[in-house]
Amino acid sequence: MKKYCSVLLAVVMLGLGGCNSVSSEPQQTASTTADEIEYTIYYSSEATLRERPARKETTGEKAPEIDYVRAETKKFDLLTQSEIDPNPNAVPSRTVSIDGKEITVNYQNSYAGALSECNVDKLKEKAFFDRYAINEPGVNGTKISVKFFRSSGKISNYIDYNACEAEGGDLTEEQAIHKAEAELIALYGEDILPRYALENASISDNVINITYRHYICGYKTTEFILLTYNLQGQLASVSFANPDLFASVEDQITVEAIQKAEPLLRESIPDGLDTIGTMIVMDAEGVAYLRINGYRTDDTGYRYYCEYFINLY
Repeated sequence: MKKYCSVLLAVVMLGLGGCNSVSSEPQQTASTTADEIEYTIYYSSEATLRERPARKETTGEKAPEIDYVRAETKKFDLLTQSEIDPNPNAVPSRTVSIDGKEITVNYQNSYAGALSECNVDKLKEKAFFDRYAINEPGVNGTKISVKFFRSSGKISNYIDYNACEAEGGDLTEEQAIHKAEAELIALYGEDILPRYALENASISDNVINITYRHYICGYKTTEFILLTYNLQGQLASVSFANPDLFASVEDQITVEAIQKAEPLLRESIPDGLDTIGTMIVMDAEGVAYLRINGYRTDDTGYRYYCEYFINLY
């Protein structure tokens, strides 16, 4: 259970950001000319925001008027899911090939994410999930849970609880990366690797976590895939977060749009932020934002998490 918890924590931290905000090889998108943008900055609490900065250093005397709104008025967390009514069209069982073995799992329940209320059909259809599982009795019984995207039938989340708990082994990070690439192609097809670049491979708590992420203009996005292997070489888990989330708006997220919005956002952040990273995110309505997040320590020594968002178009 300890290793399973660390897998879940890894997924959450990947959604929050990570340490490096910009790819070493930026992927430029086509330049576009847009009308003047009305910016809104969303912030996690009053204590995390500056008093309306003049912003004349980087924007000149004609600094745009910016609205400041609490982040809770938007739904930025697209990872959280809620259980919903059972899917009447779900087949009783499914057989999938994972990590070189055939697994038959039985329908359990269904879930919906924040995008289930989105007005963009292509995003809304990706917000529903059906979970299947096998839970054999005994310590050595197979215990596997697989969550599928209802729209595509592809795997959203997979976890082998026994593989998570396995001890020992000598799998290297390089070997794990080779296994992960082959597994991604087997699960999602040849087109998966061109969109999701290898971000990181690291050993933690006797497992190797391998992350692939989609970048726009060199910035991280919240589209990522996390695979975890135990050191015996068994696939312990897969988490595919927000596939093709930005595909319909990527032409609007240009270098120019980011360079215009980022200084406005940074100048609205108080001094003393211990930054986690800068990332392109989306809200539940299908609008893309630049987010800066991190931790601040107040006068009492309390350290709290902060988020700041600005729309990109």
